[in-house]
Amino acid sequence: MRVFSLIFPSLAEQYTPIFWGLAALTMLVGNVVAIAQTNLKRMLAYSSIAHAGYILMAFVPFGDAAIRANSIASALFYLMVYALGSLGAWAVVINMEKEDNVGTEINDLAGLGKRSPLTAAAMTVFMLSFTGIPLTLGFWGKFYLFRTAIEGGFVSLAVIGLLTSLVSAFYYLRVVVKMYFNEGSSEFHWSFWTSCVAIFSALAIVVLSFIPGSLFDLAVKALLTGS
Repeated sequence: MRVFSLIFPSLAEQYTPIFWGLAALTMLVGNVVAIAQTNLKRMLAYSSIAHAGYILMAFVPFGDAAIRANSIASALFYLMVYALGSLGAWAVVINMEKEDNVGTEINDLAGLGKRSPLTAAAMTVFMLSFTGIPLTLGFWGKFYLFRTAIEGGFVSLAVIGLLTSLVSAFYYLRVVVKMYFNEGSSEFHWSFWTSCVAIFSALAIVVLSFIPGSLFDLAVKALLTGS
């Protein structure tokens, strides 16, 4: 990040359109392809492309010195948010998976709310945060990204980000509906350590959702200290 902050400002005019295009493309492609997935692992993999696009959004207005620190801080903030959610979600996938990739279909989550309430609650937190539902940590992550894009004059990119977030709600909330509103009989392989990872990741997301401003300020201070 620090190397980038030293090199990129002088090249902003050449690279800003490239970052704009990459951010928009990855947000669109990642979310649209993720909709069609019925396998949880593939859904998370394709949606990660979209999340990379959201992070790239922070670098589009980077050439503006007035918001440069906030630009990088918003990228760091969102990266932390996504890392927490991804760590927990993949821990749930590991718990579900059997031999030969069996057990990781979205349909295999049916009834998880009854079979493993804590795991289902943790997975719900991850899905809501990924979507950017208001007051979740993911919401604040996207808020800072969109705000930075708008302050930099890239309103159209922020609109694309908002619309693709709405698209993502379809496949993320589908997981929640499947866990709580569908009956299922698939065996759930409970593992102590992976369950702990999922639950603690979810708790971290919930707790940090109450102090997003403090976290963002820490990211800004870290950048300014290192500059």
